[in-house]
Amino acid sequence: MSTLRVDTIANTAGTTNNRVLQVVSTEKSDQFTTTSTTFVDITGMSATITPTSSSSKILIIFSVGLVGNSTGGQFVYLKVNRNPSGLVSIGDQASARARVSAGNGGTQPYSNSSLTITNLDSPSTTSAVTYNIQMRSQSTGTAKFNSRGDDANSTAYGRSSASLTLMEIAQ
Repeated sequence: MSTLRVDTIANTAGTTNNRVLQVVSTEKSDQFTTTSTTFVDITGMSATITPTSSSSKILIIFSVGLVGNSTGGQFVYLKVNRNPSGLVSIGDQASARARVSAGNGGTQPYSNSSLTITNLDSPSTTSAVTYNIQMRSQSTGTAKFNSRGDDANSTAYGRSSASLTLMEIAQ
């Protein structure tokens, strides 16, 4: 067996951009709930990465199998928070409307769904950056993460897991 070791791989033009430099990931398999109508951190849904260059981008990939609200027709909202420097992957400010990364809900009871958020962020730093997922309930009920809104104790009801992956992309 041989081992190939190189410092850098470049294309024929000599460009070394757009390669993955490091990957950080976390997974959460237990349930999280909140009745808060303002965003709160989801326990266990944060990851820290230290970019090797201030020109690097961070690819954020978040997925959760189930979110729901205990009150029919009420939404659950999620957003991605970056520390330091605030929010990423959120909608524009529009009067009093909530700025969110993703949400679920509607007229069906318990408003259950899966959600995915993908974003290419530019933190412009070589210091540690922490990304975390936050959640809130629309106005009433209990917002539930990794479970259905009704979450009955039956084999007909499920629990899921969630993951947050950060990849540093050279630019």
